[in-house]
Amino acid sequence: MTAISSAQIVSSIDIRGHQNTREYIIEREIQHPLRVALDSSIAQTDRDRIENLGIFSTVTWQAVPLEDGTVKLRYHVIESTRFFPIFSPSYEEETGWSFVFGGFINNFRGRNESLTIGGMIGGVDAYGFDFNNPWVFGDHVSVSFEVGKNFSNHVFLPLERQTSSFEMNVGRYFGYQKRVSIVNIKNNALFWNHSYSAFFSPIKGKRKTTIGSNITINSTHGNLHQELFKFGLGGGYSVRGWQIENPELYSSGKQDYRFGYFSAFSSIELRQTIIPRYAIQQDSPFGPIKSEFGLQGILFADGGVVGNNWGLPPNVVEIDCSCG
Repeated sequence: MTAISSAQIVSSIDIRGHQNTREYIIEREIQHPLRVALDSSIAQTDRDRIENLGIFSTVTWQAVPLEDGTVKLRYHVIESTRFFPIFSPSYEEETGWSFVFGGFINNFRGRNESLTIGGMIGGVDAYGFDFNNPWVFGDHVSVSFEVGKNFSNHVFLPLERQTSSFEMNVGRYFGYQKRVSIVNIKNNALFWNHSYSAFFSPIKGKRKTTIGSNITINSTHGNLHQELFKFGLGGGYSVRGWQIENPELYSSGKQDYRFGYFSAFSSIELRQTIIPRYAIQQDSPFGPIKSEFGLQGILFADGGVVGNNWGLPPNVVEIDCSCG
């Protein structure tokens, strides 16, 4: 980044360093206007948005003086590795250990899309693919879909789940800090997921502080007589800090308030960058290998509620908070 006088006028903007990424993918994140005095805070915010795309290991900007006394605002990027083979063990609270295999393509087609194809064996037997486009049309309107088949033991019922699924997710960012998404999924029941997220950074820079919040509502419609479609409250994807549901907990009836066909949970997080992210690149027989490093500290609080319908009396639901 180059320090310059506020009187210098930005006459043009260019982008350097991208090889596979379509230029318009980067341009739509740049909001600094032309033919006005350079505003370094806008240029830095543009840089942050480009970095947040998740497809570049390094993003910098500089003001390049021109002969006519104006400046060219230049953004320089280094692309991250695009293809990642997947061969690794995986552990989830609900299902235990599995082995995952397949491949992940980041920045697919140079359009900031992602494509994952693969499967897993062990605690979960599954195969399928996932595609995501974060800006399919309009202003940050995203779409993703997933097709697959899954075999696993139910988390808290003595049943094996065999699920053929098609999941469609449509979301939209309002500005750059708020996002709403809606999901419809699976089989003979309709699973409705509505999520709202917001964040802001009171302290910016390389060691920035970010405060974020999220609320997610899940509901099941159809086949409500089947316990198979119940939600459970607890674990890493709802109220962190609560033990994951298990058959003993469910059959005991002592914590029925943790199970139902409708659930809502929320979280608030404080993230502090301790070591700013940086990238290194090393040559190998298979081409350049790029790695990124950094460290963040996170303080969070979670809360949740679950029930068989939203009209139940207050004594059959319970709110729990967990901090970590």
